[in-house]
Amino acid sequence: KTVDVLLITDKESLFLKAALKSYKNFEVKITDSNHLPEKDFDVYVIGNINPNTNVFNKIKGRIQNGATLILVMQTDSLAIDYGDLLHLNLEKRKSDGVITLNQINKFTRDIEFGKVDQYFGVKNDAGIVIASAENNSIISLNKYGSGQVVYYGILEDYSDFKLSPFYPIFWVNLVKFVAGQDD
Repeated sequence: KTVDVLLITDKESLFLKAALKSYKNFEVKITDSNHLPEKDFDVYVIGNINPNTNVFNKIKGRIQNGATLILVMQTDSLAIDYGDLLHLNLEKRKSDGVITLNQINKFTRDIEFGKVDQYFGVKNDAGIVIASAENNSIISLNKYGSGQVVYYGILEDYSDFKLSPFYPIFWVNLVKFVAGQDD
């Protein structure tokens, strides 16, 4: 089954785009935060957006009805109003952390995330913490209505993970997992 993925970004990441497009069973569409298609998607990936966007209000109902939202943090995430879609409280950025797995599952098995030069401090994570850096969530999952939200806190500018051969494998396995696709 093909998974319909919408990447919403105002400043495209070549790494994320290449990772999502690397799997033949993903139908990936890319749009900016001001032009959300009417069509429903299985997975919405949002990152590198204008902090003043109202895209979260537009897709909230789609997530409640069963879609998955992957929130990719960016350096100015503190200025973005994620509303109740973000299941944790972001704090100021911290320096130098090693990413450790809290849970091994289909999308983290055999993945080495390495370290991060900067990451957001996190409080009150209501989700399932999958990976963390110095006791701060880096990757977590949370139910939202019939859908789910994934917090992805590896800041692209402050980590070499995007250059790792594990990066596209992680993204493919994550999207397959949240879309309910078996190997």
